[in-house]
Amino acid sequence: MISNKVLLRFWQLLGIAGMMMLSQSLLAAEQQHADITDIHADNLPQFVSQLSDDYYQQLESLVTYYQLYQQKRDPRGFNVWHLRGFTPALKAQQTYYQGLLETATPETRTTAEQLVTIFNALDTISTQLMISFRENDPAAYQQAKTLIKDNNALLADKLKQFSLEAEIRDINLN
Repeated sequence: MISNKVLLRFWQLLGIAGMMMLSQSLLAAEQQHADITDIHADNLPQFVSQLSDDYYQQLESLVTYYQLYQQKRDPRGFNVWHLRGFTPALKAQQTYYQGLLETATPETRTTAEQLVTIFNALDTISTQLMISFRENDPAAYQQAKTLIKDNNALLADKLKQFSLEAEIRDINLN
């Protein structure tokens, strides 16, 4: 039988490895972001693609870690990961997209605002998951689940609008 110390060490190493993978993917995303410095009609499809990819990466990370910590029955661990790993990376991307939104031309502004709103909803989703886990609150879980479903549908519509159907992903809490 495996001792508790060995299991604890395994989960710690798994958490560290996950944080490293998240950091690497965010670094790669930051390097990719160097291409877009403003939003105009010519690069709007690229902006849609980039933001949706970042949204899906963040959502996938959030759902994966939520499920991992649920299996471990470790709300404190999820809280720590959320505050140290997820939130700083999300805030950096939100700041980047808010800055880009200010550069949007009038003909691209509505689409850009809708997309940034979808991306910013990740903050609410993550908070609701944290509350649902920490306080065993089914209403918070349901709100996060509904937000994910609604935002996935909105994002899919935007991707279809720009003929980017191949980039649509189905990520949910189930």
